[in-house]
Amino acid sequence: MFYIGSTFSFSGEKNSRLVKYFQPSRLVRTETSKHISVDIAEAMLKYPKSHWNLIILEICGKSEELTTSAVFAREQFWMLLIPTYNRSLVVGTPDPRPMPEEQRQARSIVMYRYTAKEGAIVPGSELKIFGVKEMSRVLNISLYDLQAYRKSGQLYKGKYLFCDSPLTSEEQLLWKDPTVSVKSTRASKFTPVWVYDALTLKFIEKHSSVKSVKAKYNISQSSMNRCLNHRLPYNGRIFSRVELTQ
Repeated sequence: MFYIGSTFSFSGEKNSRLVKYFQPSRLVRTETSKHISVDIAEAMLKYPKSHWNLIILEICGKSEELTTSAVFAREQFWMLLIPTYNRSLVVGTPDPRPMPEEQRQARSIVMYRYTAKEGAIVPGSELKIFGVKEMSRVLNISLYDLQAYRKSGQLYKGKYLFCDSPLTSEEQLLWKDPTVSVKSTRASKFTPVWVYDALTLKFIEKHSSVKSVKAKYNISQSSMNRCLNHRLPYNGRIFSRVELTQ
C-alpha cells in the first residue's frame, strides 16, 4: 500500500515535507500539525526507515508557476490509480467519505475485461470498469501485473483479457488466445522470468526458466513462489512471469 502526498516544498528547507516526516518529534505531535497525516505518522514511528520506499511520482514544474488546485488535481489523479491508505479519498479535504461515483468515473481511465474459456471469449462477458485501481481491486491483481497483461494481450490466470477499448461483436467472435497454439507440455514447465530493479522497475535481465532465477539469486522454491505470485521484492529485485510496462 502507498501513501500519496503532494507539496510545494519537498526537501532542503527547514519546514519541507520530507524533513517533517523524518523528524520523530514532529511525527509524535501530529494532532497539532495539519501538514502531517496521522496515519502515516503512526506507521513511521512504528516501522523503521528500512521498511519504507520513497517514490517521486511526478515533478509538476517550478512552484511559482503552480496553483494549489493544479497540484491537488495531479495528486487526485495518482490516488485514483494507486491503492492508498490515505484517510480521505478526496484530495484537499479531511472528508473521509468516498468520492462521489459520478465524479470518480469522470476522472478515471476506462478499462474493459472479458472472460475467456478454451481460447475463446465467452459471449456477453464484457465488464466495463472505471479506473485501473478499481480493476485491480475487483480481481485482486497487483497494478504491476494488470499493466503487464494490458500491454501483452495475454490472459490473466488463463481466464481474463484486459482491453483499453471495447471489442466489437465480430472481434470477440474472432479472438483467439495467442498462446494456445504455441503451448506444449514441455514448454509450460519453462516459463520465462523477467527481473527488474524493485525501486525503479528498470529491466535487468530475462531468464528462460524459474530454475535459472533460483540458481542465480539463491532463492528457495517457497520464496520464489511468493515473489512471483505477490510481486514481493527480494534483495532489491522484482521477478515477473510477464514483461512489465516501463
